[in-house]
Amino acid sequence: MSLRPLIPAVLFGLIGSSSPASAQERPHFVTYDHYLEEPGNLEIAVATTTGMPRGGRKAYTAPWLELEYGVTGWWTTELYLEGVTTRGDGSAFTGWRFENRFRPWKSEHRINPVIYVEYESINEASRIQKEIVGAGPVHFDPISELKKEHARELETKLILSTAIAGWNISENFIIEKNLSESEGFEFGYAVGGCSIVLVVSVRNCHCG
Repeated sequence: MSLRPLIPAVLFGLIGSSSPASAQERPHFVTYDHYLEEPGNLEIAVATTTGMPRGGRKAYTAPWLELEYGVTGWWTTELYLEGVTTRGDGSAFTGWRFENRFRPWKSEHRINPVIYVEYESINEASRIQKEIVGAGPVHFDPISELKKEHARELETKLILSTAIAGWNISENFIIEKNLSESEGFEFGYAVGGCSIVLVVSVRNCHCG
Protein backbone atom coordinates (compact mmCIF):
# COMPACT_ATOMS: atom_id res chain seq x y z
CA MET A 1 0.00 0.00 0.00
CA SER A 2 1.39 3.41 -0.96
CA LEU A 3 1.58 6.03 1.80
CA ARG A 4 1.96 8.91 -0.66
CA PRO A 5 -1.79 9.82 -0.81
CA LEU A 6 -1.88 9.99 3.00
CA ILE A 7 0.85 12.58 3.34
CA PRO A 8 -1.31 15.67 2.63
CA ALA A 9 -3.90 14.52 5.15
CA VAL A 10 -1.21 14.02 7.79
CA LEU A 11 0.22 17.47 7.10
CA PHE A 12 -3.14 19.19 7.30
CA GLY A 13 -4.13 17.32 10.46
CA LEU A 14 -0.95 18.34 12.22
CA ILE A 15 -1.80 22.02 11.83
CA GLY A 16 -4.43 21.83 14.52
CA SER A 17 -2.77 19.23 16.73
CA SER A 18 0.88 20.27 16.99
CA SER A 19 2.63 23.16 18.68
CA PRO A 20 6.34 23.59 17.86
CA ALA A 21 8.95 23.68 20.61
CA SER A 22 10.34 27.14 21.26
CA ALA A 23 13.85 26.38 22.54
CA GLN A 24 15.53 26.43 19.13
CA GLU A 25 12.80 28.02 17.01
CA ARG A 26 14.10 30.75 14.74
CA PRO A 27 12.70 34.19 15.61
CA HIS A 28 12.74 35.36 11.98
CA PHE A 29 10.34 34.49 9.17
CA VAL A 30 12.96 33.56 6.56
CA THR A 31 16.35 34.61 7.96
CA TYR A 32 18.64 32.04 9.60
CA ASP A 33 21.02 32.79 12.48
CA HIS A 34 24.04 30.81 13.75
CA TYR A 35 22.25 28.91 16.52
CA LEU A 36 21.91 25.19 15.77
CA GLU A 37 19.79 22.45 17.32
CA GLU A 38 21.23 20.85 20.47
CA PRO A 39 23.10 17.60 19.67
CA GLY A 40 20.78 14.60 19.92
CA ASN A 41 17.60 16.70 19.99
CA LEU A 42 14.77 16.09 17.52
CA GLU A 43 12.35 18.97 17.00
CA ILE A 44 9.06 18.52 15.15
CA ALA A 45 7.25 21.62 13.95
CA VAL A 46 4.46 22.57 11.59
CA ALA A 47 4.09 25.85 9.72
CA THR A 48 1.90 27.05 6.89
CA THR A 49 1.69 29.56 4.08
CA THR A 50 -1.79 30.90 3.38
CA GLY A 51 -2.63 33.01 0.37
CA MET A 52 -5.71 34.89 -0.83
CA PRO A 53 -4.70 36.08 -4.31
CA ARG A 54 -6.47 38.88 -6.13
CA GLY A 55 -8.02 38.77 -9.56
CA GLY A 56 -10.39 35.91 -8.86
CA ARG A 57 -7.61 33.45 -8.03
CA LYS A 58 -8.47 30.70 -5.56
CA ALA A 59 -7.29 30.91 -1.95
CA TYR A 60 -4.85 28.25 -0.79
CA THR A 61 -3.20 26.83 2.32
CA ALA A 62 0.22 25.21 2.08
CA PRO A 63 1.46 23.51 5.27
CA TRP A 64 4.81 21.87 5.80
CA LEU A 65 6.11 19.44 8.41
CA GLU A 66 9.65 20.11 9.68
CA LEU A 67 11.86 17.47 11.32
CA GLU A 68 15.03 19.05 12.73
CA TYR A 69 17.81 17.00 14.33
CA GLY A 70 21.05 18.09 16.00
CA VAL A 71 23.64 15.63 14.66
CA THR A 72 26.60 17.30 16.40
CA GLY A 73 27.39 20.67 17.91
CA TRP A 74 28.39 21.94 14.47
CA TRP A 75 25.87 20.15 12.22
CA THR A 76 22.07 20.37 12.14
CA THR A 77 19.97 18.57 9.54
CA GLU A 78 16.30 19.04 8.62
CA LEU A 79 13.70 17.32 6.47
CA TYR A 80 10.64 19.18 5.19
CA LEU A 81 7.48 17.53 3.80
CA GLU A 82 5.02 19.90 2.18
CA GLY A 83 1.55 19.96 0.67
CA VAL A 84 -1.14 22.31 -0.60
CA THR A 85 -4.91 22.54 -0.57
CA THR A 86 -6.76 24.99 -2.79
CA ARG A 87 -10.38 26.04 -2.38
CA GLY A 88 -12.41 24.18 -4.96
CA ASP A 89 -9.33 22.65 -6.61
CA GLY A 90 -8.29 19.78 -4.34
CA SER A 91 -5.07 18.95 -2.50
CA ALA A 92 -1.67 17.50 -3.33
CA PHE A 93 1.65 16.46 -1.86
CA THR A 94 4.06 19.00 -3.36
CA GLY A 95 7.46 17.61 -2.40
CA TRP A 96 10.27 17.49 0.12
CA ARG A 97 13.40 19.43 1.07
CA PHE A 98 16.56 18.20 2.78
CA GLU A 99 18.54 20.91 4.56
CA ASN A 100 21.90 20.91 6.33
CA ARG A 101 23.65 23.68 8.27
CA PHE A 102 27.31 23.57 9.25
CA ARG A 103 28.97 25.90 11.75
CA PRO A 104 32.78 25.90 11.33
CA TRP A 105 33.54 27.74 14.58
CA LYS A 106 32.34 26.32 17.88
CA SER A 107 32.87 29.39 20.07
CA GLU A 108 31.17 32.77 19.73
CA HIS A 109 32.83 35.39 17.53
CA ARG A 110 31.99 38.92 16.48
CA ILE A 111 30.63 37.42 13.23
CA ASN A 112 29.55 33.76 13.26
CA PRO A 113 29.41 32.14 9.80
CA VAL A 114 27.24 29.12 8.94
CA ILE A 115 27.19 27.20 5.65
CA TYR A 116 23.72 26.14 4.49
CA VAL A 117 23.03 23.53 1.79
CA GLU A 118 19.54 22.41 0.73
CA TYR A 119 18.33 19.97 -1.92
CA GLU A 120 14.68 20.14 -2.85
CA SER A 121 12.43 17.96 -4.99
CA ILE A 122 9.10 19.70 -5.45
CA ASN A 123 6.45 20.24 -8.10
CA GLU A 124 4.87 23.36 -9.57
CA ALA A 125 1.91 23.15 -7.16
CA SER A 126 4.19 24.16 -4.28
CA ARG A 127 3.16 27.33 -2.44
CA ILE A 128 5.81 27.26 0.29
CA GLN A 129 7.57 30.62 0.61
CA LYS A 130 10.57 30.08 2.88
CA GLU A 131 12.47 32.82 1.06
CA ILE A 132 12.11 35.04 -1.98
CA VAL A 133 14.72 34.42 -4.67
CA GLY A 134 14.51 35.56 -8.28
CA ALA A 135 11.24 36.70 -9.82
CA GLY A 136 9.42 33.44 -10.55
CA PRO A 137 5.61 33.78 -10.49
CA VAL A 138 3.22 31.58 -8.53
CA HIS A 139 1.38 29.28 -10.95
CA PHE A 140 -2.41 29.11 -10.68
CA ASP A 141 -3.20 26.32 -13.13
CA PRO A 142 -5.25 23.37 -11.78
CA ILE A 143 -3.47 21.43 -9.02
CA SER A 144 -3.94 18.21 -10.99
CA GLU A 145 -1.79 19.67 -13.78
CA LEU A 146 0.80 21.49 -11.68
CA LYS A 147 1.68 18.44 -9.58
CA LYS A 148 2.87 16.65 -12.74
CA GLU A 149 5.62 19.25 -13.31
CA HIS A 150 8.59 18.40 -11.08
CA ALA A 151 11.64 20.47 -10.27
CA ARG A 152 14.89 19.74 -8.46
CA GLU A 153 16.88 22.61 -7.01
CA LEU A 154 20.07 23.11 -5.05
CA GLU A 155 20.22 26.07 -2.70
CA THR A 156 23.19 27.36 -0.71
CA LYS A 157 23.46 30.18 1.79
CA LEU A 158 26.21 32.00 3.59
CA ILE A 159 24.76 32.90 6.98
CA LEU A 160 26.48 35.67 8.94
CA SER A 161 25.15 36.16 12.46
CA THR A 162 26.18 38.55 15.23
CA ALA A 163 25.08 38.70 18.87
CA ILE A 164 25.70 42.15 20.31
CA ALA A 165 24.23 44.13 23.22
CA GLY A 166 21.29 41.76 23.68
CA TRP A 167 20.46 41.63 19.98
CA ASN A 168 21.03 39.20 17.15
CA ILE A 169 21.62 40.60 13.67
CA SER A 170 21.69 38.05 10.82
CA GLU A 171 22.35 38.35 7.11
CA ASN A 172 21.81 35.53 4.59
CA PHE A 173 23.28 35.53 1.09
CA ILE A 174 21.42 33.01 -1.10
CA ILE A 175 22.25 31.21 -4.35
CA GLU A 176 19.83 28.84 -6.09
CA LYS A 177 20.31 26.56 -9.09
CA ASN A 178 17.48 24.75 -10.88
CA LEU A 179 18.83 21.28 -11.72
CA SER A 180 15.82 20.35 -13.87
CA GLU A 181 16.12 23.17 -16.41
CA SER A 182 18.93 24.88 -18.31
CA GLU A 183 18.70 28.03 -16.25
CA GLY A 184 21.30 30.24 -14.66
CA PHE A 185 21.79 30.97 -10.99
CA GLU A 186 19.35 33.03 -8.94
CA PHE A 187 20.48 35.25 -6.11
CA GLY A 188 18.78 36.64 -3.05
CA TYR A 189 19.38 37.82 0.48
CA ALA A 190 17.58 38.14 3.81
CA VAL A 191 18.28 40.32 6.83
CA GLY A 192 16.75 40.01 10.28
CA GLY A 193 17.19 41.24 13.83
CA CYS A 194 15.72 40.32 17.20
CA SER A 195 16.36 40.80 20.89
CA ILE A 196 17.75 37.74 22.63
CA VAL A 197 17.59 36.35 26.16
CA LEU A 198 20.03 33.61 27.12
CA VAL A 199 19.13 31.34 30.05
CA VAL A 200 21.70 28.58 30.64
CA SER A 201 21.68 26.74 27.24
CA VAL A 202 18.18 27.71 26.17
CA ARG A 203 17.67 30.65 23.84
CA ASN A 204 14.43 32.58 23.72
CA CYS A 205 14.04 35.33 21.17
CA HIS A 206 11.54 38.16 21.12
CA CYS A 207 11.31 39.88 17.76
CA GLY A 208 11.75 43.57 17.73
